Amino acid sequence: MKTILEVFSLTDLAENPDELIELIDDEVANCRNVGDLLGAGEWLASTFPYVGEDQLEEIFCKIVALWASPLELKAVPSSVDELISKIDEFVPEELSVALVTTILRLFLAKRSLPATIKDLAFRLSDPIAKLFGVPTRRPEDLCKAAAAKLEAVIGEFSSSIDAFLNAKCVTAKIASIEVVKKSHQIKRLAIAEERPILSEIDVLLGPNFRKFCESCERQETNRIIKRIPDLREQAQRSFSSPGPRSNSTLWNLSVAQIAR
Repeated sequence: MKTILEVFSLTDLAENPDELIELIDDEVANCRNVGDLLGAGEWLASTFPYVGEDQLEEIFCKIVALWASPLELKAVPSSVDELISKIDEFVPEELSVALVTTILRLFLAKRSLPATIKDLAFRLSDPIAKLFGVPTRRPEDLCKAAAAKLEAVIGEFSSSIDAFLNAKCVTAKIASIEVVKKSHQIKRLAIAEERPILSEIDVLLGPNFRKFCESCERQETNRIIKRIPDLREQAQRSFSSPGPRSNSTLWNLSVAQIAR
């Protein structure tokens, strides 16, 4: 899974770490100012490959809190102890998904899980095990198993999108059904603010699109021409005004690709 830096082709800035961190700090502040907690977490997660070990816990906890937070959260915890002290302010399932998603981003950046995170994982063992369908075990093993499950589901979803984008008109219906199916699977494990993004796929690849594909299969030229304006309008609605969604890697790698 790409980081937001990779999505926007900004990884060359890594050659100048100070400039990179300044850019990320500005983007995080901009996102928070407009209530885009998903985007703020995305930009923070993109720092994982570049920050020192002494900064990992603080950044990790901020991302978890942003991705699990109700919009009214006033202060973002900067340590595990602080996050645990506020644990009652979060829905356990939302906090569990945010934790596992952040762990996966950390692992994809080739960084190790900070030892302090294990206490939080222990407190969330039951919802993590239930949501991700993994056995309850030692916190470190539970985190690894849940992150691996999430990575596999994301991989299947990404593969279905690639297959759809490479499909022809006469084969697009089957490919689109697979994308919708995989989007529903990932939706169960998605951050709260990612779920509306995934719901857009149901609209883009819904009944209108399937009927268009059926017309292509039957070579019904008049019906094809008739359905194109509606499909184009749906795509334009999703793609032309992304708003805060533009800071989401999920939106950029799924809805934006489909709408194009």
